[in-house]
Amino acid sequence: QICFSLSSKIASTERVVFYYEDFPYAAESGAVERRAEEVGLSQATVAVDVSSTIDRRLAAIECYASQLATIFRHHGEFRGVVRRYAKSIGGPIYAERFWQRPFP
Repeated sequence: QICFSLSSKIASTERVVFYYEDFPYAAESGAVERRAEEVGLSQATVAVDVSSTIDRRLAAIECYASQLATIFRHHGEFRGVVRRYAKSIGGPIYAERFWQRPFP
């Protein structure tokens, strides 16, 4: 929340600001679009290929074993959820999406 607040100040200096989708919260149907509209993000997005690092990402997430049941409780088994969402962003590749905040 602090970083998001600071982004307004950064954007006001005519610098491009990108926001990382907060996963797994972004996996909730319509959550990303609602938040983007709420805070005035443009529809300009950048998808970054994470195919070469997906297995390392899953291993890193697994290190938070005590939090997995809580974080993914509404989504299912985390490995499948992460892979499906990354494919939904990247199509044939695993990807993560960043949203651009336009200048004020």
